[in-house]
Amino acid sequence: MHKISIPSYAIEAARRRRPSLHVFNEIVPARTAVLVIDMQVGFVQPGEIAGNQHALDVVSNINSLTREARQQGATIVYLRHTYDPQTTDRDWSLWLEHFMGPTKRDLMKDTFRPGGRGHDIDASLERQPQDLVIDKTRFSAFIQGSSDLHARLQALKIDTLIVTGTLTNICCETTARDAMMLNYKVFFVSDATAARGDDEHNAALGALVAMFADVRPTSEVLGLLQGCPRSHARTEDQMV
Repeated sequence: MHKISIPSYAIEAARRRRPSLHVFNEIVPARTAVLVIDMQVGFVQPGEIAGNQHALDVVSNINSLTREARQQGATIVYLRHTYDPQTTDRDWSLWLEHFMGPTKRDLMKDTFRPGGRGHDIDASLERQPQDLVIDKTRFSAFIQGSSDLHARLQALKIDTLIVTGTLTNICCETTARDAMMLNYKVFFVSDATAARGDDEHNAALGALVAMFADVRPTSEVLGLLQGCPRSHARTEDQMV
């Protein structure tokens, strides 16, 4: 599990901008979706091309959140990083051609194509038949051409998102940033997201807490889902 320490400069910047560090006081489950981002075999299991122990460490917290959210009537969405030869090679060739070598590129394509050995949601996640599974072809699920997530959430009248998954500083962060700019209330769960190291994880939390999301631990989000918000002061002390 990550040792969470949100940078003090980010905390101070947020407090200068607004009366309280935390942005939202409640969660309305019927208008809320939990996003479980890229918790796929290829990102979770040791020995896979992008396997990460920290991702395994947050499985329990993600399952606790999805279990409670589902019980309270929220929507659960599992997002899958997907290589689609019909769109990725054509519309996002720059990433494949310039940000990785040919061996890594071919492994990523094989692992995360539909039906690839690492594409599916890892079996450790408590996915249920009513949960949504949506493929995305960019880091952010909301950027144009990545997925139909926004349209599907709007059809469900969702206005609040709880972000979990991996990697904190890539797919989780970019999705959270774009969500906020699409006018969603974003909760980003500090101990239900995973990067490759503590520095990357905490830097991302710092960027998000300042401008894009209400960053809280699992215990706090569970309390809000249950309609039992805790005091701002108590929560803020825990964050620092």
